[in-house]
Amino acid sequence: MTPIELKCLEELINISFGSGVAVVADMMDSKARLHLPDVKVVSPAELLLVLNERIKLSSSRLMATSQHFFGEMDGEILFLIDQFSVTNMIRHLNHLPMETQISGPELLDPVLEVGNILSATCLKRLAEMLEFNVAFTRPSVEFLPELGLATEDNSRYWDERGKVILVNTELDFKEEKIWGSLYLSLEPASYKIFSARLKAYSSALEV
Repeated sequence: MTPIELKCLEELINISFGSGVAVVADMMDSKARLHLPDVKVVSPAELLLVLNERIKLSSSRLMATSQHFFGEMDGEILFLIDQFSVTNMIRHLNHLPMETQISGPELLDPVLEVGNILSATCLKRLAEMLEFNVAFTRPSVEFLPELGLATEDNSRYWDERGKVILVNTELDFKEEKIWGSLYLSLEPASYKIFSARLKAYSSALEV
């Protein structure tokens, strides 16, 4: 991927992620701050290192929603959020006092809902701009292991021959103290298609 194509991808991700955040903000009746995305194309092994670093540095346990997509392109979209943010989100949505304690099982459904909205809206908008069709499987949610993901977990989540579009940006509701981030994984053949569509899109902009 050339620097021009990567810059174009950053702009597309900024637009598509913004669309997803707008839907979540409307649901929460709040305002979110959008950060310019830092987009990198990495291997699944490199993503594993990124996730384990996030787990290591997080002050509260991390949760992840996962949703596979298929059609002209196959892959997975992953939304990552920490337990502290989820707790604050639930308090905000239900108008609960800050001291309200929320247990583990109560965290799962809200994360699944927000992750599903953000991931699906973001990817649909990206697909619309690059002119490809996708359908989604049912999303899932889980706590990531506190000690980190093992190397063998890599094949569980991603095809090692594929590529991951690492979207280093934040779902940032500063007043409610809610943060989250997004990762897009593509199968090997799908990454080739994606790259070709992106190249055509960026070339059209240069004309």
